Amino acid sequence: MGIHLADVTRLTAIASAQLAAYGRHVHVKRGALISAFDGVVVLGNIAVSVSREGRPGIDLGFLGPGELLGAGRLFLEYPPVAGRALRDGDVWFVSNEAAQRASVERQDLQPALMLIVMSSCADHFRRAAGIVQKRADRRVAQWLWECANVLETPEIKITHDEIAKALGLRRSSVTDGLHMIEGVRLIRSQRGRLKILDSAGLAHYAGLDAAPERTGSPRHAAERSALAAL
Repeated sequence: MGIHLADVTRLTAIASAQLAAYGRHVHVKRGALISAFDGVVVLGNIAVSVSREGRPGIDLGFLGPGELLGAGRLFLEYPPVAGRALRDGDVWFVSNEAAQRASVERQDLQPALMLIVMSSCADHFRRAAGIVQKRADRRVAQWLWECANVLETPEIKITHDEIAKALGLRRSSVTDGLHMIEGVRLIRSQRGRLKILDSAGLAHYAGLDAAPERTGSPRHAAERSALAAL
């Protein structure tokens, strides 16, 4: 039986709101490192770039508003992960003990979380298989495209150093890659800021022709709505 995006979207919105009720609310600043070592982090109105805990160069993609950071460790021997905040916003830290209590008290929560984790793992392995063989400029292009889509804006406040750390690349490789992408007029680079001029062209450059646009997605809208009452 396949996992449908609509099901994952609906269940993520429900699970995020339920877990957040058991969590500790924290306001974080852009650039903050958010650890999911000891539990699950419910993302409010914030997006993060995800990496292995303690190994920022291992790029695991992005999570957006209303999604769950670290849920895989509730069920699997999964390496701990962390998220780098891409803008100021709110999160809820839910300890492992609190998450377990929530699963007992809310009987529909555990199967929902299991489906979410299965979908997340499938997305991670599919993405990793596609990106590992790409040359540096295409990896940079993919990272920028995904970042803009999860932030739901074509303008990204980011530095060359931050991209290099996220991707585990040399700063010079990132700079060269950005110059190549800017040379074909897909982005405009300014100091500490990038603007995507052609989202479809950038996806094509990165080899993501079949990738769906996430910008303004109902997925994030539903998850934000579920958290808005907290």
